[in-house]
Amino acid sequence: MQFVLLAARFVLLTASLVLVTARFVLLAARFVLLAARFVLLAARFVLLAARFVLLTARLVLLTARFVLLAARSLSLPGRRLAGSDRFLAVTRAFYQE
Repeated sequence: MQFVLLAARFVLLTASLVLVTARFVLLAARFVLLAARFVLLAARFVLLAARFVLLTARLVLLTARFVLLAARSLSLPGRRLAGSDRFLAVTRAFYQE
């Protein structure tokens, strides 16, 4: 009879250890999922920053193009335009190219 009780105790102890291990595995899985969410969020922020950098680069390039067109239109030989006419000529050239 004592052997049966000892065996039953061993089975209960093993079952409780299995349950505790399962709880730890589930907790670890939750932490892994949480870490994955943070990684995805960080990736989104990196992509957003990359978009901002590309947009800024495009703006810089467009500004440089506009400045070059302005410099070219101001240095045309034989053309002396008034200030507002110069601006209109540069703007027209900018949108035509």
